[in-house]
Amino acid sequence: MILPLLFGVGSLIWGGIHFRKYFLFITGIKMKGTVTKAEYKEQGIGRRKVHMTEITYRYEVNGKEYTHTEISDEEKHLFKPQSMKGESIALMVWKKSPEISTCRSSGHYLKSSIFFLVIGLLSTLVGIAGM
Repeated sequence: MILPLLFGVGSLIWGGIHFRKYFLFITGIKMKGTVTKAEYKEQGIGRRKVHMTEITYRYEVNGKEYTHTEISDEEKHLFKPQSMKGESIALMVWKKSPEISTCRSSGHYLKSSIFFLVIGLLSTLVGIAGM
């Protein structure tokens, strides 16, 4: 029963990383960027395909320009990837590291951190109970 324990600890660590990202993005800089490239992608085989949009955007913080590419599966980005070029996009940027940014909503990081923390806690408890 060591595998559930290891999986649980790993999930707890991953959940902590996502919660840290959530906290740093919501306390960071909220700004607008400009989309330079957006293309639609599919990943998977057959009926299990996942639809995604690869977005490259540009933004400026303290007179310095940054470019970032991100893969998003949020509905608001899947809606019109072909016509996004040149549009403004809402961004969240870390205060101390302005090169780290995201165009995803903060809810994405909150939901994933809660998911990984709950799964990690349950798996850790199962691993401890099985020893």
